[in-house]
Amino acid sequence: MRYFIPFVAILLLACGQGSTPTTPEAEEVDTVFTNKQDLISKERTSISSKPVASYREKLPDELNDWYFSVQVYETKYRFHYLMKIGYEEMRVTDTLKLPNLGIEPKLVLAKGPQPYSCRISFYDHKNQLREYKEVVFKNGKLKINVLQRYAVYNP
Repeated sequence: MRYFIPFVAILLLACGQGSTPTTPEAEEVDTVFTNKQDLISKERTSISSKPVASYREKLPDELNDWYFSVQVYETKYRFHYLMKIGYEEMRVTDTLKLPNLGIEPKLVLAKGPQPYSCRISFYDHKNQLREYKEVVFKNGKLKINVLQRYAVYNP
């Protein structure tokens, strides 16, 4: 019993040390500062049926009129959007969530650095373009990659 207590103490100290785990939650987050009074309603009063932003790239196919495309639509919630993604006859939908910066979100879709890729960005409250996600078709699969994570801090 006299060796048991020091062993437990050493074991507890050893478990508390070590490297920080590299989980997605431990990734770097870009913090945007806003004022509480600047926050706007989370719900929309009217929803447009037209895409807010879209990107389309023709695929090299002589027989078919196929495209790689990304379209973003408004939903009832101001900072949530519906993404419709297509490649040839493949169709995928996903939800895009933006941080509440106190302004109406302004989305930008632009050609990405890889073939058949689209970068999704938004303008912040200081009119600075912030890259957010990338949609890419690679190795027969459509993927959505997070380029940067954002958090809003209201002091």
